Amino acid sequence: MQTVNRVTIEAMDRTGRAVCVELAIRRDTVEGWAADRCHAVFDRDRLQGWLATPAGRLAVDDMTWDCTGEGVAVTVERLVPEWNLSPRELERLRQWV
Repeated sequence: MQTVNRVTIEAMDRTGRAVCVELAIRRDTVEGWAADRCHAVFDRDRLQGWLATPAGRLAVDDMTWDCTGEGVAVTVERLVPEWNLSPRELERLRQWV
């Protein structure tokens, strides 16, 4: 059985309700979950590299990471509009991914 580390980001959905975006970090992949559904499966090395030096956009399936004027943001299509991560959340992601 494979050990999975999880990192949770608390965001708001399009209606203003709180929603958790959870990243299930596996050996080779990172799954992006929200509202009890897997929205994307990222190559772990690719996501790790992008988080280390964010530039442009990294999109897989329904989840997008974007470098904005305010830092790093995540979007989950049809659920979470662009949500800016706090510096603390970003640092935690960098440590775990």
